[in-house]
Amino acid sequence: MEKLIAPINGVTTPLCTTWVSPGSAAYDKICAANGSAFYTRGTQETRNKTALSLVQKFYPNALKSPIKVNVLVPANNPRRASEFALAKANLAKVGFDLVGDVRSDWGANLGNAKYDAYFFAWSSSSVTQRQSCGLFETGGANNYVMGYKNTTFDSICNSMFVPLKDSILQQKYIAADRALFADAVTLPVFAHPGIYAVNKNLKGVKPAPLSPNLTWNYWEWSY
Repeated sequence: MEKLIAPINGVTTPLCTTWVSPGSAAYDKICAANGSAFYTRGTQETRNKTALSLVQKFYPNALKSPIKVNVLVPANNPRRASEFALAKANLAKVGFDLVGDVRSDWGANLGNAKYDAYFFAWSSSSVTQRQSCGLFETGGANNYVMGYKNTTFDSICNSMFVPLKDSILQQKYIAADRALFADAVTLPVFAHPGIYAVNKNLKGVKPAPLSPNLTWNYWEWSY
């Protein structure tokens, strides 16, 4: 966040949920109760200390004989290459040896069981209640987490097909996050900084909250 994202948009705090965005009414409430603080609180030094203690509980010699982790890394993407370099350097301190396989056909290899981890970004294209369900539910359209299944998470997502009050939906998101964080299957990090450029004479262009971005509010554009 400090080295790659903040120079673009000034944000140094990592995300704590993928269900809603920072600035929304429910964001702080969800983050306070979803268990994300276990992974984000403290400094990098204190987080490393906690991580190393946990790793050595199962692999006492992890620092001398690091655990090899095969990582699928996208080619031709300087930011992700930098992310991998930062992760590799820090995880070496807690007993992991990240081995990157840099591939231009990265997308086609998502879900390949030869990899232990890989980069994945999710782009919101709607404002449906179910939001991130397709990423982690059993058989989800975008579930590339090597066959990941969590019956609790599935049950929560299945209950979101009907319209829910905001207060109830908020509790669903909290419960869903807690199920995912308990399995340590993923962590949200940042929302990609949105950058757009237009002719200075074009008025009324607004940043788009959803993907695709370029056609947002074209009915309000004017010269």
